[in-house]
Formats: sequence, C-alpha cells, structure tokens
Amino acid sequence: MRSCPSTTSTLAVVGAVMVTSGCGGGPSLSFSSQPRNGRPSTTAYAVASGNVTAYRVATNGSRGSVVGTATTDQNGVFQLKLTQPTTGPLLISVSSGTYVEPATGTTVNLSGGEITAIAASQVHVAGDVIGGVLVSPISHLVAQIVTRRVRSGGLSVDAALKQAADLLNSHFGGIDWQALGPIPDATSDKAGIVQLNNETKAALILAGLSMEARNLSLARGLTAGGALNSFTLLTALADDLAADGFFDGVGTEGKLALPAGAANAYGLDGQTVRGTLANAIRDFLSSNRNASRVTSADADPGVLAIATDGNPQLFRDNGVGPELSIGISFVGGDGKTRSPVGPSSFVAGKQVQIRSMPMDFCLRRQSPLRKEALLSRPHRARRRRTSWQHGIRPPLPAECRPRLPWSARTSAGIRRRPVSRSRPTIKRPPLQVRCRAQTSMPPMG
Repeated sequence: MRSCPSTTSTLAVVGAVMVTSGCGGGPSLSFSSQPRNGRPSTTAYAVASGNVTAYRVATNGSRGSVVGTATTDQNGVFQLKLTQPTTGPLLISVSSGTYVEPATGTTVNLSGGEITAIAASQVHVAGDVIGGVLVSPISHLVAQIVTRRVRSGGLSVDAALKQAADLLNSHFGGIDWQALGPIPDATSDKAGIVQLNNETKAALILAGLSMEARNLSLARGLTAGGALNSFTLLTALADDLAADGFFDGVGTEGKLALPAGAANAYGLDGQTVRGTLANAIRDFLSSNRNASRVTSADADPGVLAIATDGNPQLFRDNGVGPELSIGISFVGGDGKTRSPVGPSSFVAGKQVQIRSMPMDFCLRRQSPLRKEALLSRPHRARRRRTSWQHGIRPPLPAECRPRLPWSARTSAGIRRRPVSRSRPTIKRPPLQVRCRAQTSMPPMG
C-alpha cells in the first residue's frame, strides 16, 4: 500500500493539471517539494527558454509581489519553486521564449507578451514546488475573465476562477482543462495519436488556433506565422475578453484587428473562436501537418459544438443562419454571355426554341463548419449536371429547390420579352444556362 507524503498539498489550477490518487482514494491535485510522478509544470505550446514568474494575486485581481521564478526547458517544462510562503491565489506568467507554430512549423517569439494561468488559493511554504501546472491559451483567457469579474462583479478570485474555468472549458472542447494529462504533439509521428481522448481534443484545439492564424494570414497576403500568428491572435482574444467579457471583437481601445493598423488587417468578431476556429481545426486535420490518425469525421461532433456555441455569457449573439443568393447567366454557342431577357430573344413574335438547356447547378451551404452540401452530400462541393427539356424541370429535393423570379421563367424555364413581329427570322445558337446558388455566412460582429 502506498503511503502519502506528509508534505503534500492540494491545488486547483487553470490550465491542464495532473490528476493523481490521493490518500482518500479519490482524485486530488497534489504538490510537494518533488512533483508527484515526476511530472513538473509545462506550457501547452512548448515554449523554450521562457521566463516563468509567480505573482501573488490581490483581492482586487491585480498582480502583487513575485514569489518564485523559473525557466522552461526546450520542451516547455519548468519547476517553479516558491521563495516565500503564500496562502492566496497565484498568477503564473510565462514570458519571452519561443515555440514552434503547429500549422506552419515556423518559430513564434513571446517577446513583449505573456501567457498566464491562475492557481487557486492554497497554503504553501517557501521551497514548495508548484507542479502539474499547464500554462495554455485557455488558461490565459480564463485569467482575463477572472480579473474582470473580480473588479466588476465583486467576486473573490477563487469564485471568479471557478466560473471562468467552467465557461471556457465548456466552449473549448467540452473538456476539463484543469484535469488533463500531458497534451500530445499533433504534428509529431512519435506521438502516435489514434484515440480522440481529452488530451487529443486539447491538442487539436491548440493546432486549430495556429491554423486559424495561418489561414487568416494567407487570405490577406501576409506571411504565415508572421505578424498574425497564434500568439498575437491569443493576445487579441485576451484583450477582447478583458474589455467586456465577451468574444465580440471589441477590445479595451476599440475594434480589434490584426496586424494592428494594417490596411488588410483581420477584424476579430463573434466567429473568431467559433466558426473560424472550427474551420481551422478541420483544415489542420486535412493538412500535411497533421501527424495523428484522427480525421475530420472523428472530430466533427466536438468541432460543431465549438462552431455553434451561443452561450450568452461569452457571445452577444447566437449566430446568423445562411443566406441564399442565386445568380443566372446565359452562354450562347459562340461562348458569349447573354442577358436572360431582351428584345433580341424573340424573333417575329415567336420564342426561340430551346430544346435542351444544360444546367450546372451547384448548391453550397456554408455552415459554421464550412460543410458544403450539394443536393445531399455533406462536406464536399459536388456538381450535378442536368438539363431542362421543354416543359420539364428536373426534380430537386425540397431543401435544395431555389425558385427563380417569375419574370425569368417560362414553360421551358425562361421567360422572354416579346418584340415586333416584323423582324426577320434569325437563327440563334443554343443557349446554355448556368445557375449557381450558394449560401454563405454573413459577417458577424
């Protein structure tokens, strides 16, 4: 029977922490002068040579005096030994140092910024090692909500910590980030990721934030992993929450955009950590950076939950449904595009005979997951070529049956404007009709 060290104490930490078996047989978070099971604290992104600092947290949420320092190794691991006794909550900050961007393989520098986590109140003596702490993007966002709720809501740090952790745990994967084991590297074959457990979900969310920054950069002609990377995106999201407690794209100094001041900057909004992040997770899973065996189909239930989260404590809206827009054009045998209606469409008062009008009908529905559905097939855009014979309209499923304006329809599908009967008969090349209907999510804000 294993005995319990007499010097252990219990600590709840924002971020992933090590769950061990305590003396009472139930789960507990244990720390001593030597971290249990040889698992010290670490960073979610493996920050190398980062400066770790532990601060007291005052009752108003502000950081107080320094009570310990450490340095991360090449894997982001650190042992934080306290230099003073403490009884209240602690803010653990990782600044400087570098890590590798999962989506691009480029280096991200933390210089000038930090990633933080808050540890709940606990009695410690000088020399205690704070083990099992995971300093992650989620813990950093939690810290922003904690500070705001303490200052504006009159809550204690510990009460605000529990509320904030519950909120963001629910949104980011529905997992308990305070009780995770080691998070695997989704870009490494050596990790051997096969099962979609909580640690794997956390790894995919971290990779998704990185892929989101990459996607946003490339869409604006920026260098992937450059000025708009996972760290600058996290810093902006933290400012977003610190300002009003919502993910709405408004920071302490107004509308947030990355890179700040750039003409082609990305403006944060209510979809940055919903639909845009969900898309990025799926993009990572289908990219060559993904070394795991997890597929989009495996991850879709959790990704969909992120994309459709409408928690009113985090978001100002539940999202807007897709809008359907239809465009139609006519291409003659000469390859020229022609107007759907016009005086030249009728000859001597008679409608031009249209025996067959090949139609390229592409109906796409862009959901928060960017699932593109054509007629019935999800996740992949598909084209179905059909034709309208005279007086016959091809059947479509009810959900994929847009109606054209009556002014553009006849028994053959097209209504023409009659003109003078005195005009001579002119042979016209057959017309091809290409009709494409596409839905897209309108801008959120």
